[in-house]
Amino acid sequence: MSSEELKKKCHLFCTGQPGCGKTTLVRQCLDELMALGLTVSGFVTDEVLSDPNNSKNSSREGFDIIAVGGTLSGNGDGKRGTEKTDGDSNGALQGVLARKHPTSGQPKSAKTGQYFVNVESFESVAVPALALRDDIDVYVIDEVGRMELHSERFKEAVTALLAAGRPIVGALTAPIYGHRVKFVDEIAERGDVEVVRLKASTRGAAGREMSQKLHELFQRKDAQNDCKKGEGDVDRATERKPCKIKKRRIS
Repeated sequence: MSSEELKKKCHLFCTGQPGCGKTTLVRQCLDELMALGLTVSGFVTDEVLSDPNNSKNSSREGFDIIAVGGTLSGNGDGKRGTEKTDGDSNGALQGVLARKHPTSGQPKSAKTGQYFVNVESFESVAVPALALRDDIDVYVIDEVGRMELHSERFKEAVTALLAAGRPIVGALTAPIYGHRVKFVDEIAERGDVEVVRLKASTRGAAGREMSQKLHELFQRKDAQNDCKKGEGDVDRATERKPCKIKKRRIS
């Protein structure tokens, strides 16, 4: 991709099969965004082990969602976490994304693989974290995936960010055994989206590629948000400045 083509991009995603390192890469990008002095909001996910103190002999029981950056409040089942995560701080809003065994009263219809998705708890963290706000420079999403897309409110929030041309860095689920996710395909095919393919065997190279593109997209001091709604086209008069990024320090 030429530098001129990259200038038209507003959003950067990685994609790959489960276990290839998407969450790790998104967290690395989060650290880099904050090091650039950008204000971020969004969420990352974290696996839940049967015995957190003995990871070698533990089995995965599910996933939690943890708010990052500027949004540390919510409602519903969201709670204040105690574990510090990359790019985050103690006390971040945290909720349940999915578990192998649903909690009492939780609908069993929202299921991906062996995991039951707690849509209400997920939305209590994800929806406020992705709300359109003028003081947010970049939104972080880990990930636009099959579990998360059980939530229509999450889908609406992502659609609103894309339509408004607000920069997003995150992960997209990949096709599994030929089964594709239409909403994810629509995101990947947008003209204002750049996608980095990730494999466990190419994790290092993909990480360097993602980091390079992130800096090219977001380190421009004069960057402005000129993405057209829906298509990501760039106005000719401001062709060199596609994303709304304001340099500032995080206190």
